[in-house]
Amino acid sequence: MILLVDDDKSVLNVYTQLLEHSGYKVSSHLCPKQALTAFSVQPQAFKAIITDYTMKQMTGLNLIASAENINPHIKSILYTGMPPKQAPEHITVLQKPARMTQVLSLLRQLQAF
Repeated sequence: MILLVDDDKSVLNVYTQLLEHSGYKVSSHLCPKQALTAFSVQPQAFKAIITDYTMKQMTGLNLIASAENINPHIKSILYTGMPPKQAPEHITVLQKPARMTQVLSLLRQLQAF
């Protein structure tokens, strides 16, 4: 399952639909704190996190770091219009707007699925 997090409802809906149409199970969340709660309940159920970087309650980097404290093997894609100055090397950063083919290719490269 993919944990998908974006505080923009329209972006979240489009990515959720496209990922599900591509055969992935998706747990989508507008709120990063709620996403982290869902992740912490069943961390082994998730194979990857796809998250926006800039969100009101928590940055995508903070969300990923918190998730990694629970499951250090989780694969992560951070998508953003404004890339962070420094992101850990193990986090894949994808520039917005990103085509779904790019996201699907990255998921395969990360060997998350």
